[in-house]
Amino acid sequence: MFKNKAKSPWSLMYMTVIILCAVILPFNILSLIVGGIMISSARQVYRQSVTASLVSYSDRLDQRIKNIDYSLYDFPSNNASFIRYFQEYSDWHYDFYRYDVGRIMDNLLQLSDSADSMFCYIPAKNDLLVVNKHSVYNADLHDRIDNDALLSTIRDRDKENGKWFCLEYNKNKYLVRIISEEDHYIGAYINCSKFITKMQESSVFRNKQLTISDKAPASEKGFLLCQSGLSEAPVTLFCKIRNADVTGSISAWMWVAFLFLLLSLLMVPIFIYLFRKHIDHPLVILRKAFHELQGGNENYRIRDRASSAEFTDTYLSFNRMAENIMILRRNALEEEQHKHELEIHNLNLQLDNLQLQIRPHFLQNMMNLLFTLVQNRRNENAKELILYLSGYFRYMFRRGHSLELFDKEMELVREYLNISGMHYANAFTVSYQIDPILSLIRIPPLLIHNFVENTIQHAIEPGHTIHIVIYGEYDEDLHLVTLQISDDGRGMDPKFADMINRNDFSSLEEGKHIGIRNSINRLKYYYKGAASVSVESVLGEGTTFTIRIPYDLSTEEMGE
Repeated sequence: MFKNKAKSPWSLMYMTVIILCAVILPFNILSLIVGGIMISSARQVYRQSVTASLVSYSDRLDQRIKNIDYSLYDFPSNNASFIRYFQEYSDWHYDFYRYDVGRIMDNLLQLSDSADSMFCYIPAKNDLLVVNKHSVYNADLHDRIDNDALLSTIRDRDKENGKWFCLEYNKNKYLVRIISEEDHYIGAYINCSKFITKMQESSVFRNKQLTISDKAPASEKGFLLCQSGLSEAPVTLFCKIRNADVTGSISAWMWVAFLFLLLSLLMVPIFIYLFRKHIDHPLVILRKAFHELQGGNENYRIRDRASSAEFTDTYLSFNRMAENIMILRRNALEEEQHKHELEIHNLNLQLDNLQLQIRPHFLQNMMNLLFTLVQNRRNENAKELILYLSGYFRYMFRRGHSLELFDKEMELVREYLNISGMHYANAFTVSYQIDPILSLIRIPPLLIHNFVENTIQHAIEPGHTIHIVIYGEYDEDLHLVTLQISDDGRGMDPKFADMINRNDFSSLEEGKHIGIRNSINRLKYYYKGAASVSVESVLGEGTTFTIRIPYDLSTEEMGE
């Protein structure tokens, strides 16, 4: 049993997957997209909320910095005890003013929400005065900067520029400012770690990673980073939040949707296997069968066993159809061939008839001329005429009814006019105005020759020299060849000129103007009515025949 194995086309498989995805996957994908949007929105809202709280606390810290900055500039310049404290006293006055300055600094710290500590340092006396906020009630020294560490910081030339800077000491972070004068230093610091601890007591920042730094922390995957910078100091409040704490149940729902989507994708191969076995493979067999039939294999029949009753009936229907097509095609080919043979036979008969009707008239004239030349003992001219006739008949019968190169036709026309000049001495002159590109075209043989012969026979007048002009051009835009044979001889009967222009010779007397009439009919057969012949003639002034032939040089195959 013959078995045809056809490979399933990729396009059908692609369409199967697309249809399957369009049926099963859209809602799952939409769920993932909506979940992603919800997560993004939740993160955005949460970020805005946390950032707003950070801005609030950074504003508080900025306000504390402003308050202490005011005290640092106002207190030294407007307090007499502070001024005398820096003078050279070594007795009890110095101790009194030192105590009074400390008391005033303590009052400033207690009465305003500003720094956690203020300090003064006199290098000449190596005296460091440090006043801490709530020093009476708070004995925890862990939250303060040790005096030695503070003194080392004051002596650091990079820190005494009057700007706030961040200092880390004993695992705590401090904002410190040191103002350097001529004979003393004055400054303050804020315990940022204590400030952060108070922030974490808020519900917004509970269980959140808060920090304050002059550098941004390294980004971590799975965390949301919010921040708010201070306007009064070069530091920023940062808050890192786990993404899981933001999205919560939304992430779990997203995982469920993703697992369902994965399950749907796993079903795709199973569906494709079943579809390919029971639908795609039978369709491939049918497609191959139709391709074989279209390619001309009329004996091809489907031998495969179908996977369903429907495809069994389809295979049987195809085999019956192929059998009927084979019979119909053979009958049609036989009928078409017979019809084509009849058309060719009929056309050849018509062309032969037209051409044979033209020739006797021409031969009679040539024989008369030959007799005249021999009678007058013009042997050289007679030989020339005989050679012309030999070439003429060879030209006429060698190609049958095929088209001929334009130059071959014009060569025969020139020889004919040369021979005619022997018979009608000084009766005519000839001018050729031919577009050189016409040498590439082909025309029906003896077409121009017949019209020139007609001019010689009917236009010449005794005692008068006529002028014959043969003109030809090719219009590349219109794909049109235009040929004209003009003379200034006797002119033509207006009734016959009208017959030519109307292409209606039904009223013409039998045997009259056979050459012109049959030349026009030959053009009709060669170009299926697309060519035309028209004439302009005035009695006593001359005649112009215009022949127009459709011709496309870009598609025509040239050659000898």
